[in-house]
Amino acid sequence: MEWGTIQAVRAVAIESGRRLTSDTSAVEFTVGLDSGQSIVVVQPGSVGDYRVGDRVRVTNDGTQTRVAR
Repeated sequence: MEWGTIQAVRAVAIESGRRLTSDTSAVEFTVGLDSGQSIVVVQPGSVGDYRVGDRVRVTNDGTQTRVAR
């Protein structure tokens, strides 16, 4: 687990195959980690749930990376 600050956030869609009707609303984050690195994470969610400047927890299980408050 690492901590960081959201530097940018925008709404995106996660496509499921070629069927546009099955797209999932998602959020793309650019997070500046306390270690000095910057990462980009896309995960399901609503852009209204996060703001630039929010402190967030970044977890990685070796397969998926998630951003949470």
